[in-house]
Amino acid sequence: MAKRAGIEKTITFHCSRHTFATLTLTAGGDIYTTSKLLGHTSVLTTEIYADVVMEKKTEAIQKLNDIFGNLPAE
Repeated sequence: MAKRAGIEKTITFHCSRHTFATLTLTAGGDIYTTSKLLGHTSVLTTEIYADVVMEKKTEAIQKLNDIFGNLPAE
C-alpha cells in the first residue's frame, strides 16, 4: 500500500497498526472496539492511541483560538 501511495520509505507493521488505531479513534471509533480490533488484552494499552488523538483535538482547538480569540467582544 505504501508503494501505491507513493511512499518510498519502509513502513513497518507496528507503524501500520499505530496508524490504524489513530485513524479509527480519530474517525469516532470507540476505544473498546479499537482495542479488540488490535487484539489488546487490556483497554489500557489502547489508551496510548487515545492520548495521541486528544493531542490532535487540542491542537485543532488552539488553532481556532488563534484565529478567533483575538476578535473584539460585541
